[in-house]
Amino acid sequence: GANGATIHAPDGSLYYSQPIEPELAYDILHTLEEDGYYYEVFSKECIFTPQNGRELLQIEIDRMKSANPEVNSSSLEEALVKQFSQTGFCFIDSYEDIKNASAEVYNILAFSFFEEKLETGWEKYGNIDGLTIVSSAHHNFELEHCEASKGNALRRLSDKLDIPITKTIAIGDSM
Repeated sequence: GANGATIHAPDGSLYYSQPIEPELAYDILHTLEEDGYYYEVFSKECIFTPQNGRELLQIEIDRMKSANPEVNSSSLEEALVKQFSQTGFCFIDSYEDIKNASAEVYNILAFSFFEEKLETGWEKYGNIDGLTIVSSAHHNFELEHCEASKGNALRRLSDKLDIPITKTIAIGDSM
């Protein structure tokens, strides 16, 4: 789960996790809030997301439509519906709620419809020691510990189960 930051047993128990260092995660979340990003934080407890997240993204859609009337707003609305179709959300007022709960942060997903905002995010967070940045969809970027990856998780699991890595296969939910 969480791009390889967690491995769960079939009964749901946590076998392995590689969280982001807490202070680094909180610093990133603080700046994401300051910069007006919608974000999701994947933890053991739930997917933390700001209470005002839907409004943030709806404002972006409205701004795009007013600045560019010919924009295909239905595709943006579809992306919005898809983003909020997940289950397991815990709505928070601020990243401080995550900090106060001492929740382990496995993955931070930031989402925006503005290309320049995403590019700025890649520049700002793309070279932080100990983290990797990836994208799982057109409108996002995700941050995780540099040791957290689907490949590393598959290697750990194949070692635990004593199955050669060449006899494994992995399936994800996006390209």
